[in-house]
Order: sequence, then C-alpha cells, then structure tokens
Amino acid sequence: MQEFENNDRADERYWSSQRIERAARRSAKKRLRDQSTSLPPTAASRPL
Repeated sequence: MQEFENNDRADERYWSSQRIERAARRSAKKRLRDQSTSLPPTAASRPL
C-alpha cells in the first residue's frame, strides 16, 4: 500500500514539473517575441 502512495506522489511531481517546464518555455517564447518587437524595425524584420 505504501508503494502506491509513493508512486502517486512521484507521478504528481512529474506532472507538475512538466507543467512548470511548459509554462517556462511559453514565457521564454513570449519574452523573445517581446524583445524582437522592441528592437529597431530593421533588426526585427531581418530573418533569423
């Protein structure tokens, strides 16, 4: 019985870390987009 409890907890930790990672990636992408829009027009329109 104890085993299952520990597994659930580990699973929870895994999913919450996945969620955090996804949120961090999304905010990083948003930050990049904000940076590119705040750059001068020529630099922003130049393809990466």
